[in-house]
Amino acid sequence: MSLKRISWLMMLMMCAAITVVAQDSCPLIVSTILEAVADNCDDLGRNEICYGNNMLTVLNFDDEPIDSLQNVGDTSDIFEIASLVTAPFDINANTWGIALLSLQANLPNTVPGQNVTFVVFGDTTLKSQAIPEERLVETLSATSTGNINIRSGAGTNFARVGVLGFDEDVILTGRNASGDWVQVETDDVIGWVFAPLLNVDGNLLFLDVVGDGSDYVAPMQAFSLETGIGRSGCNEVPSDGVLIQSPTDTTVNFLINGIEVQIGSTVFIQYIAGRLVVTTLEGTVTVTSAGVSQVIEPGYTVYVAIAGEPGPPIEFNYDDFSSLPLLLLPEPVGIPVLVRSNNAWRDTGILVDAGDTFTLYTGGLINFWNNCEAEKVANGQPDIDCSSLVFNPAGGDPVTTSGAILGSDMSLFPVPSAPPHSLVMRIGTSTIFVGHGGDFTATESGTLEFRANDVDLNNIGAFFVSAIVS
Repeated sequence: MSLKRISWLMMLMMCAAITVVAQDSCPLIVSTILEAVADNCDDLGRNEICYGNNMLTVLNFDDEPIDSLQNVGDTSDIFEIASLVTAPFDINANTWGIALLSLQANLPNTVPGQNVTFVVFGDTTLKSQAIPEERLVETLSATSTGNINIRSGAGTNFARVGVLGFDEDVILTGRNASGDWVQVETDDVIGWVFAPLLNVDGNLLFLDVVGDGSDYVAPMQAFSLETGIGRSGCNEVPSDGVLIQSPTDTTVNFLINGIEVQIGSTVFIQYIAGRLVVTTLEGTVTVTSAGVSQVIEPGYTVYVAIAGEPGPPIEFNYDDFSSLPLLLLPEPVGIPVLVRSNNAWRDTGILVDAGDTFTLYTGGLINFWNNCEAEKVANGQPDIDCSSLVFNPAGGDPVTTSGAILGSDMSLFPVPSAPPHSLVMRIGTSTIFVGHGGDFTATESGTLEFRANDVDLNNIGAFFVSAIVS
C-alpha cells in the first residue's frame, strides 16, 4: 500500500474518531451551556435582554454595537436594539449564540410582573420593525427607478391608482409594518409603492407605520426573522429559531415578517425557504396572513409564505423538537405528542424510573365514529346521537338522540378500569387513566406510552399529551 494511501486512511480514521468524541460530548456541552444561561439570565426585568452564551451581535439603530452587551451575562434594555444575531452551534469554535429577551409587547402596564419571554438561539437574526418614537420622521424623499405602479393599498392585490415615471421625485409619508411598502404623496395622488423600486434618502424604518400593523409599536413587537436551515451534527442541539412563551391565560400579538401571530401559549418559530414556520407546543396560536387566519393546536406546525395564506396544520415529529431549550422558559412545558385514533400504543421514548413523579398536560378531540350518520342505521343504532361520539381526553359514553346514556362493555376496552374513549397511559405492565392530566408517579420503570381507550378502527382526530418529568 502506498504511503499516500496510508496517510489518507489515517486522516479518515482521525476524523471519524473526532466525530465520535464530539457526538459523545454533545449532551454534556449542551446541558452545561443551558444551565449557565439559566444562571446568567435569571433576573431579567421587563423589556430587557440578556447575553446568554457567545456569540451575539447586537446593533442599535445607528448600526453600532451595544456597548453594554459584549460579554456573557451582560444585560441591557431593548429600546435601542435594532438587530440581534446569534451564532450557530460550532463545537470546534465553542460557540452557540443564545439570548433571552423579556418583552412587554401589548401586555398592559397594570401587570408589570408578567412578560413575554423570547429564547433566541443558533443561526438566527431578529431585526426590529418597531422604532422608538423619538427616532421617527414624518417624511422622506425618494426617487423612482422606473415606471412604478401606485396602488390603493400595500400590496399588488390593490387597485392601481397612478404611476410614477422614471427618475420621478416623490415624498414618502409612511410605511407598512414590515417596511416593504411605503405610502407616497404626489401632486395627483396618495397611494402605496413597493419600496425596493425606490431610491430612498434615509432609513425607511424611521417612517411611521400607517394602516394595518400600526398597533405593533412596543419594542420588538414587530420584527423580521431569519433562521438557518442546517443542523449541527449533534442530536442534542435544536434547529435554529425562537422560542416564545406568553404569560398564563394571556394573549399577545406580534408581527413577524409581516405575518400576524397571536400567541396564548408556548411556540417555536423559524423562517425557512421564504416561509414562516410556526409550531405550537402549548396553548393555541393563531397566524393571520392575506386576510386568512389559521389556529394551530399543540402538536402541529403551520407554514406561511410571505403575503400568502397560511397552510393547513401539519402533525410534527416529536423527535424534531425534543431538544428545544425549554429549560430557559419561565414556565415548565413539554413537547406534545399526538396520540392518534388508530388504537395503537404510542411510545414516546420518555423514560421514567419507578418512583419518578411527572406532570401530564393533555387536550385534543377524537371522533370515535367517523361517518356515523351514514352508517348508524345499517349498524343497528339508528337512535345514537353521532355528535356525542366526539370526546376530549376524559372520554365518556355516547347518548341517544333523546339523551339516554348508551353504556359500554368495558371488557372489550384495552384499559377496562378507565372510562371508555379516554386517554390512557402504560408504563411497563401498568395501565393508568390519564384524562385531563395532572401529577403522576411511576409505579415501575419504562417508557411512557399512550393510546385512546377504544378498539374500533373508524375513528378520526387525535389527543395530545406533553410530559414534564421532575
